[in-house]
Amino acid sequence: MWVAARRSDLMGGYRYPRWLIVIGVAAWLLTLYLGWNSLSGIADLWQ
Repeated sequence: MWVAARRSDLMGGYRYPRWLIVIGVAAWLLTLYLGWNSLSGIADLWQ
């Protein structure tokens, strides 16, 4: 999806704002971090 957002020929000449891409990447990184933190302690439940 980010590839399509960066290529204006795929979007019919529309230029996706860079600040929205930056916010999207930051949200994705936050999701990865929070997911890792929530799953890293799951092994302790069975000990």
